[in-house]
Amino acid sequence: MIEESLLQDRWKGKTIENLKIGEPTAGSDLEVHWYRYSGEYEVSDLNIRYICSNLIVKLFKEDSSTTDWKLDWKEKGICRQIAGNLNETSP
Repeated sequence: MIEESLLQDRWKGKTIENLKIGEPTAGSDLEVHWYRYSGEYEVSDLNIRYICSNLIVKLFKEDSSTTDWKLDWKEKGICRQIAGNLNETSP
């Protein structure tokens, strides 16, 4: 779910690799229970590679009776290029 969201929003047409997500922190706001995750990942686009750290996302259900989880992005990662043409800028 997290990888799909990154590919749709920020890295369309790219490949996410080495997605590492840590253990969640659980909490609730009023009646909404959530899990906060942090992590890092790599992105490849042909011969250009980025490493992205400080990913922070909260997963929650708007209604406890639903099975659908929603994402609330706090940070999609701070990315820096590690291979390829180093003059390229990250999206």
